Formats: sequence, structure tokens, C-alpha cells
Amino acid sequence: MGNQNIYSKPVTLRNILKFAVPTIAMSVFMSFYTMVDGLFVSNLIGTDALSAINLTAPVIQLVTAISTMLATGGSAVIMKKMGEHRNEEAKEDFTFLILVNVAAGLVMCGAGYLVMERIFAGMDLSAAVAGYCTEYLSRYLLFTVPILLMNNFTLYMIASEKAALSLLCSVAGGVLNMVLDYVLIEMLSMGIGGAAVATGLGYSVTAVTGLFVFSRKKSLLHFKRPVLRLRVLAAAASNGCSEMATALVTGIVTMMFNWTMLRYVGEDGVAAVTIIMYVLMFASSLYTGYSYGVAPMISYYFGEQRLEEQKGTAGFSEPRSGRITGLRGEEPDCAALSFAEPHGGRITGLRGKEPDCAARSFAEPRSGKITELRSEELDHTFSLPVKPYDGQEGETGSSAGKLKKLISISLRVIAFISVLTVVASLLLTKPLVSVFARPDNPVFALAVTGNRICTASLLFIGFNIFASGMFTALSNGVISAVLAFSRSFVFMLITMLVLPALLGVNGIWLATPAAELMALALSAAMFRRYRKKYGY
Repeated sequence: MGNQNIYSKPVTLRNILKFAVPTIAMSVFMSFYTMVDGLFVSNLIGTDALSAINLTAPVIQLVTAISTMLATGGSAVIMKKMGEHRNEEAKEDFTFLILVNVAAGLVMCGAGYLVMERIFAGMDLSAAVAGYCTEYLSRYLLFTVPILLMNNFTLYMIASEKAALSLLCSVAGGVLNMVLDYVLIEMLSMGIGGAAVATGLGYSVTAVTGLFVFSRKKSLLHFKRPVLRLRVLAAAASNGCSEMATALVTGIVTMMFNWTMLRYVGEDGVAAVTIIMYVLMFASSLYTGYSYGVAPMISYYFGEQRLEEQKGTAGFSEPRSGRITGLRGEEPDCAALSFAEPHGGRITGLRGKEPDCAARSFAEPRSGKITELRSEELDHTFSLPVKPYDGQEGETGSSAGKLKKLISISLRVIAFISVLTVVASLLLTKPLVSVFARPDNPVFALAVTGNRICTASLLFIGFNIFASGMFTALSNGVISAVLAFSRSFVFMLITMLVLPALLGVNGIWLATPAAELMALALSAAMFRRYRKKYGY
């Protein structure tokens, strides 16, 4: 019930941040300790080991993509049903989707072991690097199920008003990962296999905690005997396919950047790209964390809005020219109204105090909510229990009003973070780059120039990430996938092919801002097109 009260509270910046701040912190921390993990491997084992981790990245990205798809898509489906007050069905589906994750993890683990050696044998690697690849991936695959559960439980904890616990698990897992990196690699001489075990155990913190949390019936979401509903799995997969596409395409885009830089600059250029990608990853984590935090709210209000529409009630909105667009029935204030044009149980027009229209009788008004309209009787005026318009319901009284206000505040928050990150990146360019390369290193000058150009993309990235996440939360996985795939691959492919050919190295740096600007135009178009449909 506690979570129910949170969702019913007014939509204010303070209440939104209660959801968003923990997920922002969690996302930022995850990006930070990912970088630290790489530093441990390269310094304690060597660059061959670091290369091996990068070579295993496609397999790891596949695991991440599947878990992200089921987590984001499943969360949208579950929270929409909660908003529709179909709580028991939502719990059944929640349990079913968790079991799907377990099954998917076992299948991917087994398949990974079957094809692992053949994958690396076809890469023409040195014996040392091939050995590192096999050793790392063989240990990592053991934790496939905990990794999938971690991604899912992270979002479901947020949806169940346990964002602080989710953050705590992420921080604890990250710290454990970093500590175990040193203990297993340096002290116990487990090599790169120890790094994989450290990563897997770090992810397992959230997985184990989630099993305990969702086994308790006091939780808003908890395990219940599952019901096999293939349409739920299909909805989760379609809703989350954009996030899956993003995860898969990330590796492809990274390869494109590396190949282009090697062609134009050489290995120093690849190092510079890596530094700038770290900066962009850190900034993107702010927007990703915010989007994850507000996604359950969007899904819940959308589901609640659909429920209100099905009942034929909505927030009382501004009456103009004698027409009223909605009714509320909580208060027994009566107004004599004549009906006009009822269609499908919905009132399309009301005319005021004069009985000069075709009046309709209605059946089963409960608590002032009209469930059906009939037209057998004419010339009859009814007094309906409505709540008089006070100018507020359209803002916060209905779920449509809440959803609209949530999106409006979110866009302003994204704009503020965008300006803040641009200013910070420009002011701190040299200090940021110096963490990875000394000023006398040729990489330093390349990265400084590149970062200053790529900073422009920070003005657009946040809106694009939020737009894709918003459509996922609204259960429109197709539009979300179009936005994510266009941004992550189509536009990047176009700019990476065209701009370097015209502008050389500067064209490589401009590719990301140009692609993000093109993605922003598409996001704005989709946002405008579906605005009336979703009522934001």
C-alpha cells in the first residue's frame, strides 16, 4: 500500500526526484566502476588481457541486450497493469517473466560454452590472447542467470518504491567487484578468470537481494504462482526491443569508430576515442538513470488513465461554450444537464441548463460514474452528481493530468542537466583528459580537441534517451525501437561515412553531435505525433 500512496501523490519535482535520484546515482556509479574495472585488469595483468575483455564484449553485449529487453519491457507491462488495478494479474506476470529470465540465462550459458572456442578460433588471435578470451568468458558465463536477474530486479525494486535499496545493492556490488578484482587477481593469482568471477559476484548482490525482497508478500510486487501468458512475454519483448537494439548496436558503433580512427590517425586516435567515450558514457548515465527512475511512474499513470477512460470518467476539464469534456463524481453537487450525442458509453457533448436537446437516460451510475448511456427516453433532464470545475483537475486530479505534468517536468529536468553537463565538460576538458593521458602524450591533444567538439552532443543526448524510454514505458515498443535504432545505428552510420570524408578527423568528432541532432528531430516528430493519443 505504501507504493500505491506514492503513485497517488501530486506530481511535483520533489516526488519525481524520490524515484529518479537513486537511479541516477546508481547509473553513474555503474559507469564509474566499469572504467575502474578496466584499469585493474590492464595494470595488474596487462594489455593483452584488456584486449581479451574487449574481444569477448559481443557475447557479453548479447547477454546484456536480452536482460535489458526483458527488464525494461517487462517493467512497462507490469506497472501498466498495476495502474489499471489488475494487481493480482500483474504479480502472476511478474513471476512468469522472472522465470523466463532464468530459462533464458540457462540457455545462453549452455550455448556460450558450445560455441566459445569456435568463435575465438576464427579470429586469428595469438595463443596468449585466445587463452585469455576463453578463460574470461568461461568464468563469466557461469553468472549469466544472476546477471539477468540483476537487471530485472533493479527496475522492479524502483517500481516497488525501493529505489534506495536498488542503489545500495548497486553500490555494494560495485565495491565488492573492485575489492575482489584486487584480491582474486593480485593476491590469489587467479588472473583474468578472477576478474570475471569478481564481476559476476558483484552483479549477484542485487540478484540475491531481489529474491529475498520479492519473496515477501508485504512488497507491492511479490512472487505468486505464475500463469503462462505468451502475449505478456510478447509485449515485454516488443516493448524492450529498443533497449536491446541499443545494447547490441553499441558494440558495432564502437568498432566503426575504432576502424575510422585507425585509418585517419592510428592507434593514438583509438585511445583518444576511448577517453571521449568514457566522458559520453558518464554523461549518458545521468539521463539513463533519470529515464529508468520515472519509467514506472509513466507506466502506472498511463495504465490508470486507460482505466479511467474505460469507465467513461476523466478529470473535469475546462467547459467552454456550454460543452463539458469530462465528469467526476466524488462530490454530490448536482447540476441539471441535458445530454447530446452519446457514443459507445462516452459523452461527447453536454449542454447546460436548457432542456432543448435530446436527453438520455443512463444505467448504473455508481459513485457518480456513468457506466452506460441509453437513448430510449427523450425530453428528460437529469441531475448528475458531478464535481464542479475548479481549474485544478486537468492538472493533477486525473491520471491524464498527472502524466502530462510528469512529462513536462521531465523535459525541463533533462534540459537543465544538458546545459549543466555541457558547461562542465567544456570547463573540465583538460582535467578529464589528463586522468587518462599526460599532456606530453599525442593522445592528449587529440582527446582535448575531440572532447570540445563532441560536447555539443550533450545538448541532445538526454532528450533522445528520455524519448525512447518514455515510449517504452507507454508500451509502444515499436516507436521506442525506431528511435533507439535510428539514433544508435542509422544516423551514426550516415555521419561516420559522410563527415570524415569531407572534414577529416574533425568529421569523426562531429559525427556524434550530428547523429544526435538528427535523432532529436525524429524524437520531436514522434513526440508531437503521439501527444494526443497518450494525453501528455
